[in-house]
Amino acid sequence: MVVGISRVRLMVTALEKRAVVRRIKDKVLARHHVSVAEVGDPERSEGAELGFAVVGSDRGVIDSVLDRVMAIVEAEAKVVADDRDVVHFGDGGPLGDGGIAHWEPGEPSPPGFGQSAGAGGRERPAPGRRPMLRVGSHLKRKPR
Repeated sequence: MVVGISRVRLMVTALEKRAVVRRIKDKVLARHHVSVAEVGDPERSEGAELGFAVVGSDRGVIDSVLDRVMAIVEAEAKVVADDRDVVHFGDGGPLGDGGIAHWEPGEPSPPGFGQSAGAGGRERPAPGRRPMLRVGSHLKRKPR
């Protein structure tokens, strides 16, 4: 698995910032399967910072997608700085070297996964019973 991330700092005025960021996000999401977010300080009046992430199986494809994303960004706004990193996750990772390879429902959860029901998690109904819905302060059964 290959993960490509890119961070771009744009020079935009406070008045055009929202429109430019929205236009870039919309165009990138319409044309490519990437994640995009404004990662800089949204309170900053001048300039904007966007982050992009893409996952795939081939570094060449990842680089190509990030290049096309940068072309869209450069067409919409002046780029002040950009940074890119591509990370490889191979077979020697935690899933391939005896880490968390297999988990059965009857076993306790691995560390860091799931929540207890008392900490905001959801309780599962007993077998054969419908789950409860909370409506205001009342509990009602889910309709079938």
